[in-house]
Amino acid sequence: MAYLWEEMEDQSDRTHFSPRVTKDVVEEELFHLRRDLFSGHDMVFFDTTSLYFEGAGRKTIGHSKDHRHDLHQMIVGVILDNEGNPLCSKMWPGNAADVKSLIPVMDRLGRRFANRKFCIVSDRGMISKETMAYLEQEHIPYILGTRMRMVKQIKEEVPSRAGRYREVRP
Repeated sequence: MAYLWEEMEDQSDRTHFSPRVTKDVVEEELFHLRRDLFSGHDMVFFDTTSLYFEGAGRKTIGHSKDHRHDLHQMIVGVILDNEGNPLCSKMWPGNAADVKSLIPVMDRLGRRFANRKFCIVSDRGMISKETMAYLEQEHIPYILGTRMRMVKQIKEEVPSRAGRYREVRP
């Protein structure tokens, strides 16, 4: 496992919390092996969760979704293609905010997999004005979940669009 996290000599594609490691090359090679003339990733799904651990490792206390604030945390993010296959994963220190993770992941995704045309689907934890501005500026289509009652524009505008809105559950 340690081999997968060894840093590569070429760090031109690194992000703030994520140096380029051997794992990145493995993910890219697996993508190219599965790829054919018609494959692509028109839609990608991104989510994060926190993991806690005991013992040695990168030690950061962060927000625990498992209510284990006494243990060290890591944040893991995974991007899946539209068939549910994992494209790549990232890890951050446990105190990294979900809302700050989407922009570096999206910026790097197109370069790593040589595809700029995809729609990102993610949950409400990724929404911020900065994230929305980035997606608009880069012309990246997106579907970001939100709670209707939390955003005035959604609460008023979406239900008034006939045929484009259906309540899944009350």
